[in-house]
Amino acid sequence: MAENAEKWLAVQGETLFRHEPDDITLQGFYDRHYLPNCLTEASDNTLGLYAVILKRWRLVTGDPPLAAITIELLARFRDFLRACRGESPGSKLSLCSVANYCRYINGLLQKAGPPGYRNRDAADLIPRVPWIKPPKPEQHRPKIASIAAIEAVYNAAEMMVVPVVPGIAAPDWWRALMVVTFNTGLRRRSLFSITWGQVDLERGWIDVPANRLKSRREQRICLNPTAVEHLRRIQQGADQPVFPWPYCRTHFDPVFRRLQYDAGIPVAAHIGLHMIRKTFGTTWCATDPVAAQLALGHAGLRVTLDRYVRDDEIVSRGVNAIPQPEAFTRT
Repeated sequence: MAENAEKWLAVQGETLFRHEPDDITLQGFYDRHYLPNCLTEASDNTLGLYAVILKRWRLVTGDPPLAAITIELLARFRDFLRACRGESPGSKLSLCSVANYCRYINGLLQKAGPPGYRNRDAADLIPRVPWIKPPKPEQHRPKIASIAAIEAVYNAAEMMVVPVVPGIAAPDWWRALMVVTFNTGLRRRSLFSITWGQVDLERGWIDVPANRLKSRREQRICLNPTAVEHLRRIQQGADQPVFPWPYCRTHFDPVFRRLQYDAGIPVAAHIGLHMIRKTFGTTWCATDPVAAQLALGHAGLRVTLDRYVRDDEIVSRGVNAIPQPEAFTRT
């Protein structure tokens, strides 16, 4: 209801919530202090997430002045988020998302509070910082893509007619994308931002600049012969992107889903590029965990093991390979 009221008032040139000029709110603090001082190197995804979280904050709480924000108000905001609907029909917002929202709000309030040893750029606008404990998310096993599903998508790419890129056949584009993702584990953001000037097919590597990676550390990605062969089919000039996508960013997902419909994959079993990245991590971790961590670009092995590896897949292979005493197998 608040969102509908906000849209209606926007047409009238008015705002939903009005405050005195001196009563700086959380949204005002973000706009005046946090964004220009603390998010100068943030990615578009991070800025978009802040926009979504602050919009929910405004619509749920009315965006009161910073001095009026209490622990009780933060608790009501947290509990409201837990009741919000999720992306799929009938679902609730995941505990992981709720916890993430709470951490972002806590972080903003921390920057509005008094400065300290680990908070030197705080604005000192409120004497005491309210804080709310985020819910503890349940840790689920990472979802990985089956080899059969990857093969089905690869074969169904023969029917694709998009993207329309001069000099590149659409089936070759999709097959190269699947092969490179499966063999490098690169995130979609990195895949779509690298150019041919950063690729050396003769030596078999991709030099991904630091500003194209989540870790902000330059990384050299090694290419095996299969990936090199598929990349040669779509190779263009040095200043051209490796995977040109001449449409809006959000158009990729529906096209990828349509490809999977054509491949005969049930909706419940649809895969994504990030799922293929986790498949890559699980496959590598079975033989060399440290190599998997380095290839995925993680700062520590714990992140790789917790979020990118299906431990049951690895354990089952080890269990089946345990040498058995002869008496156990004697019939």
